[in-house]
Amino acid sequence: MNTTITANLPVLDEVCRLVGFSASHAACLAEHGANLACADDAFGHRYFGYLLEAAPPLETLTRKLGPALRALIDGQQRHHEQLFALPLDAAAQERAAAMGRIHGKLGLCPSLLAGLSEVHVRAVDQALHGLRLDEAVRGEVREAARRRIQIDLLMQVSACRSLASNTVSAPAARALPPGWLAELAGLDTALTPALLCDSAQRHGMSLACYALPGAHRVSGAQRLLPDAALRAALDAASAGQPWHGEGALCVGTPGPAPRFALLAAGLDNDAQTLAQLKLVAALLGNPAQPESQASERLTYVSQHDLTTALPNRQRLLELIDALQVPARWLIVVALDGFHELNARLGHAQGDELLRQCARRLDRLSRHCGGTARIGAARFAVYGDSAREAVDAVLERVVAALTLPIKLGIESVELSVSAGIVVDKGERSDASAMLRRADLALIRARQGGGGGWHYYDEAMDIEIRRLHKLRADFALALEAGELALFYQPKINLVSHRVTGVEALVRWRQNGRFVPPGVFFPAIETCDLMRRLDAWVLAEAVASLARWQSAGRKLSMSVNVSALSLKHESFLPLIEGLLEHHTLEADSLEIEVLETLSQQEATQIAGKLSRCRELGLRVALDDFGTGASSLVHLQQLPFDTIKIDQRFVRILIDSPENEAIIRSMVAYAGHTRRRLVAEGIESQAIWQRLLELGCEDGQGYEISPPMSAETLELWLEDWRCSEEVAA
Repeated sequence: MNTTITANLPVLDEVCRLVGFSASHAACLAEHGANLACADDAFGHRYFGYLLEAAPPLETLTRKLGPALRALIDGQQRHHEQLFALPLDAAAQERAAAMGRIHGKLGLCPSLLAGLSEVHVRAVDQALHGLRLDEAVRGEVREAARRRIQIDLLMQVSACRSLASNTVSAPAARALPPGWLAELAGLDTALTPALLCDSAQRHGMSLACYALPGAHRVSGAQRLLPDAALRAALDAASAGQPWHGEGALCVGTPGPAPRFALLAAGLDNDAQTLAQLKLVAALLGNPAQPESQASERLTYVSQHDLTTALPNRQRLLELIDALQVPARWLIVVALDGFHELNARLGHAQGDELLRQCARRLDRLSRHCGGTARIGAARFAVYGDSAREAVDAVLERVVAALTLPIKLGIESVELSVSAGIVVDKGERSDASAMLRRADLALIRARQGGGGGWHYYDEAMDIEIRRLHKLRADFALALEAGELALFYQPKINLVSHRVTGVEALVRWRQNGRFVPPGVFFPAIETCDLMRRLDAWVLAEAVASLARWQSAGRKLSMSVNVSALSLKHESFLPLIEGLLEHHTLEADSLEIEVLETLSQQEATQIAGKLSRCRELGLRVALDDFGTGASSLVHLQQLPFDTIKIDQRFVRILIDSPENEAIIRSMVAYAGHTRRRLVAEGIESQAIWQRLLELGCEDGQGYEISPPMSAETLELWLEDWRCSEEVAA
């Protein structure tokens, strides 16, 4: 097999140079690619699992694919095999572009598409495990395959972005399009199936009308459901019962003998959407209800929330835009913890809680504007008065919603958060005002809820900056822009090197991006979990190489709570340990002390399993959170790392000595190892020794450095210690 890099493909050549895919990598795949391709037949299922895991909104989309889902999975399996079995040429480039366009049509954003690299690499590792290759060759094949995967996904991302720039992808709606409902309500002629379906198509709806009882299609889209599901849907409509399934709804026209059935695809089954579709069906053939009454009812339902009778989001935007005054304001208020309350009380009581909140807000807002329900547990209060009046309204809103609410025999007290935007004559459209109020709400909830925040322009700038950082970081993961640096840890008494801490560094355009810049952008999204997986894989591979070369080192790796909570964490660790032989207790997982009590409960069992696998567990940044001692009692830690903020100011703030002395005593009493971070001077080093702390790391010892520099540093450190001795 001839796996070659074809010339006269400048774009492909550029990608190969970027990724570092060389002729030796091509030759390696030419020799082993065919075996690699046929050794794993489960990639398609891994791919589908990744879509559901990485992008939950795709779950509804995949249900709608129906029989095409199998073709999609099989196509992904073939594509994975072709990556290694076929040459890297123009045909390969087109296959990658075609796959990228498919992903673009599915709505998979480039940052999530980049995450498929991990899925491909896991499949490669599984395949390599079943091949009889020596360790050196296995490493070469894995590296060549990894770079080939990067090339493919970079070309997919490019095609996906190109598609996105030429098309506008609308998210699947939970309700029927308000514009369509308004159009139907305003018709001055009798509604026929053809007229109804044509109108639905203009508004992007997938709708079909079937005549009953014969159940033949008279108008609209074809093949919205598989045959079996379609029969079930039409049978239910004939019996006067609504039907839902396969991402579709079906209702019959009212009456004991329904004349028509309406089938709409791409909808979730919520009460408001079902009620709206029933009213549309009523316009088609219910002689007992005049069309004018059905039309009026349809207009009302399209503009209001059925649970609270408040205006819905679409109507709110119309009402705000209709305000012809120089100063408008909008308050978006969220009920903190509503979903947990709803689960505990039940949906009926949850709905009653929402109705009582709606009544309170409606009463207090009538004199200044109005109220709407715009989300599961979010309301909006709007008006047209000055900033001073907004403050007063906000106080009344918070006071009204935090008064106890009686639900049967139980009294519930709520905490609320709010975001506020004031339009001082700029005449921003209502959609912009709502988006800005939502941004302010997000900022208010970052402190844990129970607060409020006013919008300012800096929020928009910050959001755009974070989104760009996330997009750039997703590409960096695939383009090889990340590297691990290592900071040594030593025994402060003997100066013996006891291990290193692995720290990620991002080099972009020849300059390092500080972790303090990009971590806040990714720490709450799936990019954090993907970064953790990359760091663990690289760290374990490096540690195994060092140990094989006779270098007796331990290594600690930071892992986020997001990764620890995820179900893929333990399989990832187990897979890495299966592929790399490590000495017992040489790999340490560091957990940030700032994790919440709920997160600590979720990860306790996984940390115990890590210890069973021969790993150590460290509590990082000890002393920064309010739950430090609770975590030490609850979680199975072997090591406590003193937060560097305590250590750096040790000399200037003697009161910290008492804290560190107590940590030393606690560690000794519980037989845990204590490591001080942030040792940046000989004075701090000496004072820590006097306080009884014998292990540490910091810039006075060494800054973080590359693996190559670490080798030189270790040799130099050993020689200097021999001279000193």
